[in-house]
Amino acid sequence: MADIFKASNKAEWTALIEKSAKGKSFDSFTQVHHNLQIQAFNMASDVLHSGTIPRQNPSWKIGVKFNINDALTLNTAILHFLNLGAEAISIQLNKLDDLSMIYKGVHADWIHNDISLNEDIPPNELLSFFPEGTSLSLGNSPNTPSTAISTSLHIDGRDDHAKYLSDILCAAEELHNSGDKLENIVLHVNVGVYLPSNLAFLRALRILWANYIQAKNITNSSLNIAAHIKPIEPNQNIQLIEQCVASMNAAMGGADFIFVTIDDTEDNYQRLALQIQNIMKLESKMELSADALAGSFAIENLTNALAEKAWNNAISILT
Repeated sequence: MADIFKASNKAEWTALIEKSAKGKSFDSFTQVHHNLQIQAFNMASDVLHSGTIPRQNPSWKIGVKFNINDALTLNTAILHFLNLGAEAISIQLNKLDDLSMIYKGVHADWIHNDISLNEDIPPNELLSFFPEGTSLSLGNSPNTPSTAISTSLHIDGRDDHAKYLSDILCAAEELHNSGDKLENIVLHVNVGVYLPSNLAFLRALRILWANYIQAKNITNSSLNIAAHIKPIEPNQNIQLIEQCVASMNAAMGGADFIFVTIDDTEDNYQRLALQIQNIMKLESKMELSADALAGSFAIENLTNALAEKAWNNAISILT
C-alpha cells in the first residue's frame, strides 16, 4: 500500500489543522505548562531522542501511607487496608518497642514495608524483627545496613516539574556524598492530575536517574518510584476524581508503587480511594503494560524535553 499512499509531512498536517480551525493558527493551540510547551500535534520527527526506560515489572503495587501515631490504631488500620487489597505500607516508626503491636497479625514478608525511622532507632535492631526476605525500605536512616534493604528517599512536590527533577538529582547527590548507597532506592514523589506533564515527569525521572547512576559509575542500581496521590480540592467527591486521574497518570507513567494517604479517621472515602487501583488492575487491566505510552510522540517529546531541561538545571547547581 505504500506505493499508493504517499507519506504525509508536518507541513501538510499543519495546513489541514489550520483549515479545519477556520482561520486559527496552528501555534494558537500550543499550551504552556510548567514552562514547557505542549504541542497540539506531534509526529515521529518531533521526538528529540529515544531513551525511555519502562519499570521492571508491568504491574505496580497498591500502597497505603498511614499518618497514624498510635501503635494499636495503626495496626487496626493496616489489617483493614491489607484486607482491601493493599500490597505495600508506609509508616513512621517513633519507638522500636511499637513494632510488635504495629505488626501484630501482619505478614510483613508478604508485602513491601516502607518505614521512616526516628533518628534514635538503630537500623540493625529493626532488621532483626523482620523475617528473612522481607521487602523493606528505610527512610531517615543514614548508611542503610544492607544492599538488600532499599534506601527510601522522600522528595516533596514542586510547582515546576523540571525543578522537581533537578532537586531530586541534587538530593541523590547529597545522599551519595554522605556515603549512603544508591544501588537500591525507593524514590517517593508526588503525582498530580494534569496528564501530559505528570506522565512526562515520571518517564523523565527514569531517564535522568539512569544518566546520573552512569555518571557516578554505579552498577546494578535499582530504582523503584513510589507515587503519592495528594488531592487538592476540599470536596471529597472531587477528590475521588483526582485520585482516579492521578492514579492513572502514575500507572501509565511507570510508578512501581502508588500510595494513597490514610489518617486516623476511617471513612468511606479512604476505602474508595484504594479501590480505584483495584479497578484499574482487575477491570481495566492497566497492569499488563510496563510502558503504555511508548510510541506516543507527544508524550515522548515532552518527556525528553523535560529530562534535558532538568539535567541542565542540575548540572548548573552541582558544578
